Amino acid sequence: MNTVKIRLLNDNYIIYYTDTDSLYISKKIPKDLESPTELGLFKLEHKVSDAIFISNKLYYIKDNDNSIKIVTKGINLPILKTQFEILYNNEIVKLHLNKSFRKLTRVLFNDNIPINLSPQSYIKRIKIFRNKKWVNLRPIKL
Repeated sequence: MNTVKIRLLNDNYIIYYTDTDSLYISKKIPKDLESPTELGLFKLEHKVSDAIFISNKLYYIKDNDNSIKIVTKGINLPILKTQFEILYNNEIVKLHLNKSFRKLTRVLFNDNIPINLSPQSYIKRIKIFRNKKWVNLRPIKL
């Protein structure tokens, strides 16, 4: 994957987001790197019209066909685009998880668990801010 990223950067691509087996880039991927069936090559899955990438496994994508993909690793709650915008602006999103505790067929009690989702909840990279706007990332050195 690093070889592909270096090649794309050298060819003036902007890389918006990468994962183990996916790339979100500024232009169509070169023909020799794309195939819908060949293992080891990339398959075009999205033509993105709007996206917000907060961190690994935390992003919002809207395709040209208006379909929406939301990835929220570890959070089984619906998150709206406006909430991704709040995270992008380095603010906390307050969510509530309604959890029922059961014993056999009886509900013992329902609990409304507050969850504070912060853009700092996912920290493989340090977010860089300029005038309170998130402008870049840099790796964390351990």
